[in-house]
Amino acid sequence: MSSGTGGRRRSIFGKYHGGAGEESVARVKVVGVEEVHCRYEFPPGDTSDGRQPVPGSTASVPVSRAERWAEGQPGLEFCGYLVTAEPVVG
Repeated sequence: MSSGTGGRRRSIFGKYHGGAGEESVARVKVVGVEEVHCRYEFPPGDTSDGRQPVPGSTASVPVSRAERWAEGQPGLEFCGYLVTAEPVVG
């Protein structure tokens, strides 16, 4: 999921696993990193094995770097990093 924020792009995905031929290179300057945490539950009446993120349960924690899987916050699980970057021109 990405959204534009005044020339910046934000993504909650640490990696993009595209198909063959979808690779591209972009120069960016990282201007912020946040840990993203949320609560997961089985949806009511769900018969599958998959838990889903609970709407409204997301919390973010600003950090100086993203080196590995982070510890969960109380009542929440770590689900990835949100990296804010600006394009580098030239």
